[in-house]
Amino acid sequence: MEGYLDAGAGSCALRMPACAKFLVDTLLHDDGNQYTLGSFVIMPNHVHLLVVPLGNVELSDIISAWERISARHINRIMGRSGRLWSRDSYDHIVRNEKELIRIDRYIQNNPVKAKLRKDEFVLGGTIDNWTFLQK
Repeated sequence: MEGYLDAGAGSCALRMPACAKFLVDTLLHDDGNQYTLGSFVIMPNHVHLLVVPLGNVELSDIISAWERISARHINRIMGRSGRLWSRDSYDHIVRNEKELIRIDRYIQNNPVKAKLRKDEFVLGGTIDNWTFLQK
């Protein structure tokens, strides 16, 4: 699947600056309220990110909101309708600090691995201030 995505398969809607910017705005909207957003990369046809839900907020609810809001707006920008995101997201539980660092590096290096130019992706966020296990 990674090779398929890195090869630029799919609509690559997020290659359009207006679509990528709207997605960044969507991700940042509830940062600090419903979740803490860490590192992220918006690739032309997919997204990688680190996020920690806050309080009783469910990860599935966060992802559903992001997908619903961004799909509606991005489809409008592109003059189309229908499904934008795949039915299933791939999530992974980060169990320790070593795993957090590994995933953060993966996010940071994903555009390089896919051989993208600087204008073909958006890299943002950080884990610099994260404490891994909050008591």
